[in-house]
Amino acid sequence: MKKILFFIFFCCAGKCDVCVAQAGEWTWVRGDNSIFGNGLWGTIPAPDNTPPPLYSTVTWIDQDNNFWLFGGNRTLFGDYADLWKFDPVITMWTFEKGFVNPNQPEILGNIGIPSPGNRPGSTSWGEPTWVSNNNDLWYYCDSYTDLCSLTELWRFNIPTKEWTCMDTFSATPHYGQLQIPSQLNSPGARTEVTASWTDNEGNFWFFGGQASFCLGGSYADMWKYDIDMNQWQWMSGDTTYGFSILPVYGIKGVFNPANTPGQTNAYCHWKDFDGKFYLFGGGNPYVNIYSTLWEYDPIINQWAWISGDTIPFSTGNYTFQCDPGSLAYPPRSTENRACATDASGNFWMMAAEINSGGWAYNDLWVYIPNQSKWIWVSGNHDSTANSVYGTLGIPAAQNHPGPRYGCAGWMDSNCNFWLFGGRGDFNDLWKFTIDSSCSTFISCLAPISTSSNSLCEKFCTSFYDQSNNNPSSWQWQFPGGDPSSSTDQNPTNICYNTPGTYDVTLITTNANGSDTLTLHNYITVYPTPPFPTITQIDYTLTSSPANSYQWQLNAVDIPGATNQSYTVLQSGYYTVVVGDSNSCKNSTTTYVLISGVEDVSDKSISISPNPSNGNFMIEWLNGQMVGDASIDVVNTLGQKVFSSSNLPRGSQVSSYDFKKQIDLSNVARGIYFVEIKTENEFVRKKIVIEE
Repeated sequence: MKKILFFIFFCCAGKCDVCVAQAGEWTWVRGDNSIFGNGLWGTIPAPDNTPPPLYSTVTWIDQDNNFWLFGGNRTLFGDYADLWKFDPVITMWTFEKGFVNPNQPEILGNIGIPSPGNRPGSTSWGEPTWVSNNNDLWYYCDSYTDLCSLTELWRFNIPTKEWTCMDTFSATPHYGQLQIPSQLNSPGARTEVTASWTDNEGNFWFFGGQASFCLGGSYADMWKYDIDMNQWQWMSGDTTYGFSILPVYGIKGVFNPANTPGQTNAYCHWKDFDGKFYLFGGGNPYVNIYSTLWEYDPIINQWAWISGDTIPFSTGNYTFQCDPGSLAYPPRSTENRACATDASGNFWMMAAEINSGGWAYNDLWVYIPNQSKWIWVSGNHDSTANSVYGTLGIPAAQNHPGPRYGCAGWMDSNCNFWLFGGRGDFNDLWKFTIDSSCSTFISCLAPISTSSNSLCEKFCTSFYDQSNNNPSSWQWQFPGGDPSSSTDQNPTNICYNTPGTYDVTLITTNANGSDTLTLHNYITVYPTPPFPTITQIDYTLTSSPANSYQWQLNAVDIPGATNQSYTVLQSGYYTVVVGDSNSCKNSTTTYVLISGVEDVSDKSISISPNPSNGNFMIEWLNGQMVGDASIDVVNTLGQKVFSSSNLPRGSQVSSYDFKKQIDLSNVARGIYFVEIKTENEFVRKKIVIEE
């Protein structure tokens, strides 16, 4: 079996840094076009549903690319405890769970036990969040009712819509030993920290944050939570909070145990294809705000400064929008919570506070890791600019959200950047679509378009190059594949014989040079399920358990025969094809020869006329069957065309005699079987229906 994968590689004349273009367009999609709007808490998707104006919400992106937010602060109202989902396909909000009114206490329930009545309390001011490998939503928060002495770890299961309080902790951190997990460890109470990540093993990480409103100051520590062990580990950084630990930069691009972003309220964060973590800006707002980009390697637990100024309160470097050759980088930024990673691994960031007095920009930036380059994509670079909404649902070059901070943001699968709310009492929802020529060098659009990135063991696939600018040669690399490389433009029959995850690399070359694109863990190969076993009892075949079944007769699918068991009607080769949860299949075939299966008759049963035009009489005299009886007429595929039960008794007490007129004149011409069943016997007789 083959599956077709489209490998799309974007470049400009071989080198992806020689184009200049317009940036793109904003669309006002949902919400109010003025401040102090109102929410509409609809529990089914609808165009008018919208959260209220919110700042600093808890956010997630689930594995189906839906956007979720919980809580947030609304000026003059307080903090909320409502859970919302936004579906980018239908572009509608749904209020999933929680309360319309703000300032709600938590209900912990039994620790570790989900319940419809459990709920986190109202929250805001930044909480670290994760999405686990099984698509549960997690977050770590201060207690609403016991802010200064208790913190909580929550999990939300999407199918059941139930919250579980997984654990509670003291507001004071317990570090234990460096990089040693323990049930006694915990990070303590934190706010203003959304810099969180999930590593390749499904463990949760976060860095820094403010030491709650009760303590003041910030942290400079990295924490890891093992979901299976339910234990925290202090991974790196200082154990004190306050204002005194400043960044240590070291050599640009070089990891070092002494390097640190310092005590900081941490916001904008990303993860690259190699599993490294990134953090931009933030800072201790009472002391400094930064414009530096940091990279963290979770394998060696060390930081490296890779971009931006080492001095606080940097104004950044603006050239012009969509300038691929510039040395641009963003200014100092805090409350820059709206950040996302696109399908090519680029880092996007939108809307930030530029000082602790509430001044903000509406600039949209993208960082391209494989080029070590920032690009200013959109925005006014003006803290006084107002929003230009245009017409709801209609993109336009002049549209743009106004300056704000503490927003929610994410990237959908079509490379549209979304922005919601933020300080300033906004509940407007925006979508940014990058200009196609700008995306040529930013490579924002998904580099691979495919109906599936997964295969089953011993399956083969084909790749198709869709590069721009007429490459003259191609070098494909398929580790784990057979063959493992190809110089064809469109290689076919690349087979994967061993389960696992594998990279794919394409190097294209033209007269201007070469470009390389590697997609890590792009191909997933699932193991083949074990051979099923077939057991036979009387006329019924039963497969060993599986996720799905398809029975075949002589290698042809039997329509409707998709249950674990199948009752045969004629001799032949019967195959069951079973599937597992990954849709991988295996099969077993057995030959069935059942004497008389085509006519298990009894002299006391007569059918007349036979052949008939479909209208015939079944007569049973002096039958020896006892108990309830039923009569079915089935075709040669086992499909019922007639059924009757609770047949009337005749004159005898312990047995049956009866006559039954049956009209099948409306069925297709051919061979059918009359089956009579009771508690202790089974009788089948063949009939022929013809013109």
